[in-house]
Amino acid sequence: VSIGDQVLKFTGEKVSDTELKNELNLAKSSKSFFSTSVHKYGMTLRLKNILVLGDRMFFSFEISNKSNIPYDLDFMRTYIRDRQRSKRSSFEEKEIIPFYKDCLVTLFKTTKSEFIIGLPKFTLSDNKDFCIELFEENGGRNLSMKIKNRQLLRSKDLLTHNR
Repeated sequence: VSIGDQVLKFTGEKVSDTELKNELNLAKSSKSFFSTSVHKYGMTLRLKNILVLGDRMFFSFEISNKSNIPYDLDFMRTYIRDRQRSKRSSFEEKEIIPFYKDCLVTLFKTTKSEFIIGLPKFTLSDNKDFCIELFEENGGRNLSMKIKNRQLLRSKDLLTHNR
């Protein structure tokens, strides 16, 4: 996976499509153990799980629309950002490109949908956050969630979590 001028290498063996599908099915059926959420504009984005298997991390989210206006997802961004210390200081953003993400469709009024993002494994230093942003097509209901390193460290193993 290439990120700008950097290349991320998975140290394990190559993963076949069927293995990846099995891992995703396990991640989708796993029990929720996080309760971090963001509420804005009648929308809720909730982090359900962070699961790890080898060099891969799977983030499981639930998005719900509590408004009467359908939510059309345009695109999603995932990146690591410095925490801003003061107004005049600069901060760095490093985009992380998922090797897998569920395609989201339109969320009609009062509906919920779950989706999974697969990323190469990573951890954060104390002054950084992992951010995910969802952008609405032709709209301003953009959702943003920050995930700290202590939440990443609470991740569970994909294979043993549901046993």
